[in-house]
Amino acid sequence: MTGTADGGACGLRTSALAVLAAAIAVVARLAPALALGAEVSDLPLYRQMGEIVLRGDSVYAPRVFFPYMPYSQFVPAACLSLSNAAGVPFHLAMKLPNVLGDAVASALIVAVLAARRPLREAFLWAMALALNPVSILVSAFQGNLMGFVSSLVVVAFALGSAARDAETDPAASRLLAASAALVLGIAIAMRSFPVFLVPALALWLSPKARRAAGYAALAALPAAVSALPYLLWDRSDFLREVLGYSGLADLGWLAAFRAIPLVTDGRKLFDFGANLMAPSKLLFLAATSASLALLPGASGERRLRLALVPPLLFYVLYAGVAAQYLVWIVPLAALLRERALLAWSAVATVALIAFYRVYHPAILLGPGPAPPDGTLAHVVLLVSSAALVAVSGAWAWGILRSPGAGPSPALRVGLMAVGIAWAVLAVKGLLQALKGLG
Repeated sequence: MTGTADGGACGLRTSALAVLAAAIAVVARLAPALALGAEVSDLPLYRQMGEIVLRGDSVYAPRVFFPYMPYSQFVPAACLSLSNAAGVPFHLAMKLPNVLGDAVASALIVAVLAARRPLREAFLWAMALALNPVSILVSAFQGNLMGFVSSLVVVAFALGSAARDAETDPAASRLLAASAALVLGIAIAMRSFPVFLVPALALWLSPKARRAAGYAALAALPAAVSALPYLLWDRSDFLREVLGYSGLADLGWLAAFRAIPLVTDGRKLFDFGANLMAPSKLLFLAATSASLALLPGASGERRLRLALVPPLLFYVLYAGVAAQYLVWIVPLAALLRERALLAWSAVATVALIAFYRVYHPAILLGPGPAPPDGTLAHVVLLVSSAALVAVSGAWAWGILRSPGAGPSPALRVGLMAVGIAWAVLAVKGLLQALKGLG
């Protein structure tokens, strides 16, 4: 009886802290969402998407307007319907999926970690998401849906954790594992970045090749099903759009070079470095493929840590790191108790604020005339963009070198080759930035 009572009390404390974590996440996001009170940045585009969908038109008809798989077109449409029916301002309705997603993810972090770690530690890691400034900036200030997709990743890994805990009940374990794969598949069908997490999740759920392949197939299913009607009846527009966007040089190494003319004479280069996107994508894919080769030989939880390497390599190698991409790693890193998240978030927050201040001040300050940005903001943007690359690279290398997942000599050589190729690409970007300076 005493053990049952203690277990019940512990369960109540866990539930209470999970609810508290969710509430803190909601308040931390609703406050700035309400304070800004206007449609800025991505929100006018989301309104247009919602209007197109509600009219019954194809969201893929405008050029480079909706470069995503079909599922997420219904989120702006649903938010616009809520706004029209309930009188909720559209900017707030559009941010609600992010707010609720981060709240659920924060609660799940408490629930998952409390089963293995002290409850206080579980709550503190939930706060690493609930109060994370990168997450708050992207979800509540910019209002980009990427925050919601990142929350779905946490749901998938929480279901995977439940599947592993239920191994004494094979039927329940398989159902939970399949649910984890499908939730990750829904995330992929909204934005493509979670596809790089599929190998780690599948092998974590089952080291047996056949079953892992089945989970990977389930993760691919939502995107395939959603794309099928468009491939049959609107192939040209659909493929043009989903293959026609390669990100923006908001942050990262190319953004650091783009900031050089800002520092010297205040010039903003909006179309800078487009020719560097494709080769940087090849370098990222090569490095990511090499890192994923470590998964079969990694043991247990090491596979989960390796799931963080692809997004970190993206921040290091790719030229088109759009601002909202920084939220990719935050919820999962909090769930995995990655201490490097704290230092990375500090650098990423400074980089985000500097980028918004220089290129999209309405995200931070609301609509209306903004005071001019000065040299200090330009210098901060340059330095923080470069620092983001350095910190992301150090974090990725720390994971690759960790016990049980160390890189082989062949991988070291491969990564060195990628590094040399990236250096050549970086020199090209630097020369482009310096071209024409007095």
